[in-house]
Amino acid sequence: MNNSLALAVVMLVIISSICLPLAAASGRKGSTVVVTLTDGRLVKGELLVVKSDALWIYDHDACRGERLEMRQMTRLKLFRKSKALQGLAIGLGVGSAMGVLIPHEHYNNGVVHILLPTYTGFVGAIIGIFACLPKNFSLAGASPLARQLKLERLGRYARESEAERSAAMQ
Repeated sequence: MNNSLALAVVMLVIISSICLPLAAASGRKGSTVVVTLTDGRLVKGELLVVKSDALWIYDHDACRGERLEMRQMTRLKLFRKSKALQGLAIGLGVGSAMGVLIPHEHYNNGVVHILLPTYTGFVGAIIGIFACLPKNFSLAGASPLARQLKLERLGRYARESEAERSAAMQ
């Protein structure tokens, strides 16, 4: 039991040393979006603010922001940040905990302590990758209520919400 506890502590230290600096280094950043306009033009950039009638998008390549009116947009594709590393860390943690909790008579020579965290970490990374596939929003022909609901969902992925922005201006 002593070896399994030591292995669990080592795995916990490894997971925290990977995940904590990444979480601390990342500030709040909006998700990347690609917007198809009614004239067929594509606008790609970081989603800054979602308002009731428009989106603010910042194009890092052109170093400029752009306000897009809702009536100009037909389709929006949202690219979310990958959760593969987070899924890997959770999977490794779960696998390590399972390896510690499995009674000794169910495994041979500690092989389960190596294979189980590796397997669960891999499964967690795959789940994290699939959880962040791009989302498509069709805005053409949507009712005002449907557009409002889509805008509220998009607001979660923006750098600032409209409520934060209005509170900062007061």
